[in-house]
Amino acid sequence: MHRILANSPARHRFFGRSFALAPVALALAASLPASALTIVPTYVSVDPTAQTVINTVLAGYATMFNDPVTVNIRFLGMTSGLGLSSTYGYTINYATFMTALRADATSATDTAAMASVALGANPVTGSTSIQVTRAQASAVGINSLYTPDGITDWDSDISLNFGLMNFSRSGPIDPAKYDLQATVQHEVNEVLGTVSAVGDSATVIRPIDLFRYDAAGARSFGVRSDKGYLSLDGSVNTTNGYNNFGSGDTGDFDSATVRVQNAFGTPGATTVQMGIEIAMLDAVGFTLAPVPEPGTYAMLLAGLGVLSLVARRRKA
Repeated sequence: MHRILANSPARHRFFGRSFALAPVALALAASLPASALTIVPTYVSVDPTAQTVINTVLAGYATMFNDPVTVNIRFLGMTSGLGLSSTYGYTINYATFMTALRADATSATDTAAMASVALGANPVTGSTSIQVTRAQASAVGINSLYTPDGITDWDSDISLNFGLMNFSRSGPIDPAKYDLQATVQHEVNEVLGTVSAVGDSATVIRPIDLFRYDAAGARSFGVRSDKGYLSLDGSVNTTNGYNNFGSGDTGDFDSATVRVQNAFGTPGATTVQMGIEIAMLDAVGFTLAPVPEPGTYAMLLAGLGVLSLVARRRKA
């Protein structure tokens, strides 16, 4: 389910589907460049073992993107659903954002994405406004938006139903439970900017909606039941189909293929990795980091090994 709630004329909290870092995260952070995307968690009644998993997942974003942006997220537990993100958004001038987004283009994905969006007016609805997350705006150099302090105020809340989660990807896997790592990634991606405005607004789009088409190749920004497809270069195919059921986010994928950003998780899955999700974040404002040095990869793998060991001890 996806909702939006006005908080002020310019600041909104929009909803997606449902301070000390652990040693692994600290070690990873120390090895990364100062320009890395930094996600700082605050935990409210979250099990220490779950914190360790989340910290390592968050550190992974710093190896993927090198935007000098700090994002403050509060993590909480819940007892219904699977995952839920509640993120502040900002309605800004469309031309201002697109000018910054074009200037920030660095990758082949960026080049193809911008080529599919004509200069000038919003090609989806014609609106002169667009709604963005603070992290997304900051990633393209728009730093004039309200900045949460990360102590009493956050960019987003992420709530997770830990009772339904497998904490480890090795060792005993409960086939009826869902992968914690993939669920955290799903919600963090929404915080950064993969959420669609379809079903929330008749005119004001979010950046990912620039790349949403119907099966005939026309831009799609209709009602929830309309079937849409992601295309980052305008070459529409039906591989990345969006969810169009009554529940689940319209910015999530259908479940034809097991993916991190699916609207509905796959119980027992432990190998799901991000792929198209990284390309989506790249296209809407984040800058891919250079391939890390082998030492950084080794540290990340070591950290994931620690996670597996801790999870096995917890279950013993």
